[in-house]
Amino acid sequence: MMPVLAPHESCTGCTACQAVCPCRAIAMQPDSDGFLYPVVDASRCTECGRCTQTCPVLHRPPPREPLAVFAAVNKDEETRKQSSSGGVFSLLAEQFLDDGGVVFGAGWDETLSVVHRSIETPEDLEALRGSKYVQSDLGGTFMRVRKMLDSGRRVLFSGTPCQIAGLRAFLGSRKENLLCVDFVCHAVPSPTVYAAYRRELERRFSSRITGVRFRDKTHGWRQFSVVITFANGSVYSATLHQDPYLVGFLNELCNRPSCHRCPIRELRSGSDIVLGDYWGIRNRFASMDDDQGISLVLAATPEGMRLVDAVKERLTWAVSDFEDARRSTGALVSSPPAHPRRTRFFAQYPRRGFARTVRRLTRPPLHRRTKLLLGRIYRIVIGK
Repeated sequence: MMPVLAPHESCTGCTACQAVCPCRAIAMQPDSDGFLYPVVDASRCTECGRCTQTCPVLHRPPPREPLAVFAAVNKDEETRKQSSSGGVFSLLAEQFLDDGGVVFGAGWDETLSVVHRSIETPEDLEALRGSKYVQSDLGGTFMRVRKMLDSGRRVLFSGTPCQIAGLRAFLGSRKENLLCVDFVCHAVPSPTVYAAYRRELERRFSSRITGVRFRDKTHGWRQFSVVITFANGSVYSATLHQDPYLVGFLNELCNRPSCHRCPIRELRSGSDIVLGDYWGIRNRFASMDDDQGISLVLAATPEGMRLVDAVKERLTWAVSDFEDARRSTGALVSSPPAHPRRTRFFAQYPRRGFARTVRRLTRPPLHRRTKLLLGRIYRIVIGK
């Protein structure tokens, strides 16, 4: 009998089942939308059941509340500028590296795909800094983490909540020399969709992409932009309301199905620290808001609290509470619904083009556009 794995619509692609399989009977393979899912080789499977026992979706962790909540900003303005929000992750990672630890996180590979990698020096930290709005390829990361831990190394693992839930499930007992940092996760888009977006831009600019920044703050933290550089010196820049990839992501056109019913929200991942954007900062700490990024920091365990305490001298910070965090950042506790045209998007974009399909499917319906146009005409007439 084939092993029981998480249903397709609930599977997060965390790779725990693949990593724990003693027979190497499970491979992660892309589905038609480009998301990786476990596929079992029946000829190798011994029906030991370890994959079923390890799955964090089938054995859902309980919800938690943090020990402490902060609004925080890195005092180093250059680091903060290069970070998605307030630059707190960089400080946590630097502290860990200075103490001789190793840091795992999502970074770009040589093809500008997003993969999990490890660093051991502060000089390499730039590779992990900033948001990557695509699901990272974990590869054999969980096995590498376990090997490091077994050798006595201290490991800081950063990733999405579902990746951390998968790592914790794979490792089993809690490891004293492992500290996990996740972030308030909206959703993860398809790697295949991201690749199509890049190909269209490379055709448009007749050049190879050399750099991607999804959260540039030139126009501010709230009106962030994607900035992409090319080998021929060209630069593409567009705000979150203009860029088709960000529009598709934020409108739930191209995100993983499990993200719309995420089983790991409510701090279920087992992380020690949760980081995010403190979008509601104006309502609580208006004096801190300069539109250059404020981090929401949730210390979920005593180990996480100790690491936050170790970097406080290099932060501008204020104590908040979980209620305000939930109110300011809904993705902590609730999942966004899928776009009603999501299925049409995945069926159409390979033939019609990525950007064109996003524009077409995210345009308001005709009756709404007509109403908006009549409203503008009315205001013009009345204004006269």
